[in-house]
Amino acid sequence: MKKILLIRTFKLLGAGNPIPPLGLLYIASAVKKAFAGRYGIEIIDTGVGEFCLDGLKQRLEAYRPDFIGLSALSCEADFLHEIAAFSKTTLKDVRIIAGGPYATVAPQSLLREKNVDFAVIGEGENTVVDLLRALEESSPLSLVKGIAFRENNNTIVNPAQEYIERLDGLPFPAWDLIDLKEYWGLSNWNGIPRDYPYFPILTSRGCPYQCTYCHNIFGKKVRMRSPINIMEEILYLAKTYAIKEFHIIDDIFNYDIARAKRLCSMIIASGLKISLAFPNGMRADNIDDKLISLFKKAGVYKINFGFETATPRLQSMIKKNLDISCACETVRRVSNAGIITGGYFMLGFPTETCDEIRHTIDFAAKSFLDVAYFFKVTPYPGSELFASLFGKEQSLPESNSQDLHFYSKERSYAQVSSEELNGLILQAQQRFYLSPLRILKVLFKSSHKLLFLRNAVYAAGILIQSYLLRKLGGKTP
Repeated sequence: MKKILLIRTFKLLGAGNPIPPLGLLYIASAVKKAFAGRYGIEIIDTGVGEFCLDGLKQRLEAYRPDFIGLSALSCEADFLHEIAAFSKTTLKDVRIIAGGPYATVAPQSLLREKNVDFAVIGEGENTVVDLLRALEESSPLSLVKGIAFRENNNTIVNPAQEYIERLDGLPFPAWDLIDLKEYWGLSNWNGIPRDYPYFPILTSRGCPYQCTYCHNIFGKKVRMRSPINIMEEILYLAKTYAIKEFHIIDDIFNYDIARAKRLCSMIIASGLKISLAFPNGMRADNIDDKLISLFKKAGVYKINFGFETATPRLQSMIKKNLDISCACETVRRVSNAGIITGGYFMLGFPTETCDEIRHTIDFAAKSFLDVAYFFKVTPYPGSELFASLFGKEQSLPESNSQDLHFYSKERSYAQVSSEELNGLILQAQQRFYLSPLRILKVLFKSSHKLLFLRNAVYAAGILIQSYLLRKLGGKTP
């Protein structure tokens, strides 16, 4: 039996601990199904426990995998290459396959490092199976869609793999390969879960909108699992692992409102007493009162919405084209239903003025949102935004890939300096969160009031300290 070790790289960037690595769990289940036990599979998540290279060496020497699969974000590129180099030194004959957002948006950059043998571009389930089968049979790698590899010191990028149309045909993630308890005590993008244990699920892939900043890993065609298939997964997890809370991490869960309503109705009819949250960001101009009512009855307690900017000019420029007035009214109605509302905002778009940034901050501060996240605009290779700034070549900055994250303090593409933009982001956080009325409102909705108060006091202290440091000419933490 050949062995595969799957490793999820993780870098804590300022907020959001890791959630279970769904991508790797889906890959593992696809390999299990395709090869009927011919591969042993183990998973390492570097975001949980105390990961170190010495510990990895012991794991490699004990398990001795034939293949290592690495999944990384673009800002984790250096970490991926460090693990790849260390693994090749420890096991010289191991073959290393890299996937995830980094491999998808910048395969050429990834394969400059000789320690990585293959890049898997986009959805990985069918591609990894095809690659393993080609290596088993010594078939030409040029026939494997969706990979990049080196040949005679040249990087070859094969034609794209077709997207998986029938998601119901995918086996459920290989939950048994991770220790779910390792994640239950960690807050993530959703914040503090209402119930434990929790687990993320993916009910659709793809997004039809043309937002210029989007990575576009799953394509522009929305492919949806059926409500029956989703309910099978929810019921299995609730029965087998006693899961009480589910985080739906789709890019656009409410694209099909009828499907969303049907799933909520099925959850209600099942009698399951579960909690639901949508941490990834839902479209705020595509929700009606009936769906809000069903959300509440089905156990939804938190929804994040993607706003990015409150300026109509920029909404048009970034091709999000969100109906701001409609979205604002949606947040009010969802909030009045007793559901915690969160909003994602991006500050620092090219050509964005200081007044436009302040307009977005003002919009957020006056909104019915309970939580707001203010990020710095980040151009990822493969996105239209990246191409407009740096050209169409999908390549990471040679020396600054670690800067490719929302919390960077080093750059600004707006008509303000990076230092001014950092100050505006801090002002946004202060205006939004240092609001007694908002604190009381969220406290009322919170299921863990003492924990919320403790975290609120801690966060307020940091914001006040940051404000004083800036006033005194010091550096923010």
